[in-house]
Amino acid sequence: MKKISFITALIACASMAYAQEIEKPQLPKNEISISVGDNMFETQITQESDYGIGSYSLSYHNRVTDWFWYGVTFNSFTTVDTYDGYYDYNSGQYVNDNTPHYNLRFSLAPSVRFSYLNKPNVTLYSGIALGWGLVRESSHYDESNYRLGLYFQATAFGFSVGKKFFFGGEIGIGYKGLYSLNVGYRF
Repeated sequence: MKKISFITALIACASMAYAQEIEKPQLPKNEISISVGDNMFETQITQESDYGIGSYSLSYHNRVTDWFWYGVTFNSFTTVDTYDGYYDYNSGQYVNDNTPHYNLRFSLAPSVRFSYLNKPNVTLYSGIALGWGLVRESSHYDESNYRLGLYFQATAFGFSVGKKFFFGGEIGIGYKGLYSLNVGYRF
């Protein structure tokens, strides 16, 4: 009888020990962020503009697993072209024109993100976004031309620090910029 009581007590203690396993903390599934970046891609790499004013993005991501996210990014950036002048065919004269011409780009692109460090307060990730954008270019004649263009952003290194409210940054190449800073909220 003592053996049966001892074995029963041993089984009860062992089952209680298994019941006390520590569960992994649940990471937030959704994220909204606003970021500000440079236009180095448009101005320095493609050399299509003289200088950029900035790149602004609004992003939403959903965490499918601890390491895989999908989402969408809305991006807007402005570049400025300045010209010495142009030949006006209507008047037959060369016109000095030093006024800046603003080119606006708006894009919406699906994106994926791969996080390789997932702590409750720190996330390190890489990602890519690819989509279409609307380009509005102003000309010498104060006319606006619209066209569709390709939008992409490849993030080589990104980080975010914070649990619910966070700040972070990204280094990559594309229309979001070579570097950008962001703030956001996870829920």
